[in-house]
Parts: sequence; structure tokens; C-alpha cells
Amino acid sequence: MTLESSITQLNDSVQELIKVISALDTVAPKPKAVKAVKASKPAAVKVELTTPVALVEDNFPTLEEVIDEMRVIT
Repeated sequence: MTLESSITQLNDSVQELIKVISALDTVAPKPKAVKAVKASKPAAVKVELTTPVALVEDNFPTLEEVIDEMRVIT
């Protein structure tokens, strides 16, 4: 293979690559511009007062009671 034929073959290959790459570069749609929205004030949060935890009656079972109940279940 002569130098001239090698260069010609290389040029043909490059031209084929250019065609393939051009086909891959499809035109992607440009994102639409987003208009800035004027920020509105956040809605007021209604706060309801609750009874502090320290003032609630202690109706919760102890850990030992929970474990005993689980033993009965199994």
C-alpha cells in the first residue's frame, strides 16, 4: 500500500466518521425561557397551642410491661 493510497483511505474514513457524528448531533430543542415569578409571601402558619408533654398523664406502659405483653403474644 502506497502512502498516497493510505492517505486517501484515511480521508475516506474521516469523511465517513464526520457523516456518522453529524447524524448523531441531532438538533436538541432549546429549553424554553422561564419567566421569573414574583415571589409571594408565604402563607401564615396557624399554630395551635398544645399541652406540654410534662403535663400529660403518664399512661404509657413501661418497657417491662411491653416485654411481658410480647412474651404472652409469642
